[in-house]
Amino acid sequence: MKKRIALNTDLSGSVIDGKAPDKIELIPAGPFIQGRDKRAWIFDEEAQATVLDEFKADKIDLPADWEHATQYKAPNGEEAPAAGWITGLEVHPDGSLWGTIEWTPRAEQQVVNREYRYISPVFDYDTRTNRILELVS
Repeated sequence: MKKRIALNTDLSGSVIDGKAPDKIELIPAGPFIQGRDKRAWIFDEEAQATVLDEFKADKIDLPADWEHATQYKAPNGEEAPAAGWITGLEVHPDGSLWGTIEWTPRAEQQVVNREYRYISPVFDYDTRTNRILELVS
């Protein structure tokens, strides 16, 4: 069984020369990771491979949004504009997952101005094992 969940990553230290980062950490190095709220998941080599395979198989860019708008607002017919698009994923040698992001002009300025400081990726995970399966947004 899959369940959707999110983690928080601080973007504020990644702004350089007035520009939002084009690569962001989405999931920290595992194999065991814990959210700020103490929820825990597994992001081991199996999870890394599965996440990358799912992204490649879907063949679409993933939306980055503010306040989980695609999860909470869009299903109710409300606007859920993208802040940017995750166009690529890579696992770094330490085991962390990074995404290449193309920000919208408005969102880039919001990151630079620290109007939005955190990115909170949503992912599916197996509720039996807590292994991360797929990045959603």
